[in-house]
Amino acid sequence: MGTVEKQRKLQDLEEQFYQNKRQIHRQQEEIDHQLVNFRKETGQLVQKIMYLTKNDHWDSRQFYHQMEAIDRNLIHTAQNYARQLEEKEQELTRSYRKEIERIHETNY
Repeated sequence: MGTVEKQRKLQDLEEQFYQNKRQIHRQQEEIDHQLVNFRKETGQLVQKIMYLTKNDHWDSRQFYHQMEAIDRNLIHTAQNYARQLEEKEQELTRSYRKEIERIHETNY
């Protein structure tokens, strides 16, 4: 493999690596954004429910516990997905480095 071809392969590899990395970061940002929106909308919903049921006799503690459980479950799910994205990014980095080594070792 010639020097020019190696440089082109390395450049293509680097561009693909950073494109994949940006995509992972966008996914992580989207998770964060959706989590913030969910909490905001949930808070607004809770306030509406409290307003609409202010004269009703029901156990608001049970409602809050259910909402907290949903929130914990959502956070747990978001954290798992974020962890999967981090693992994907680490694997991407490992693959990128191996491919760079392979390209450099060719014709040596």
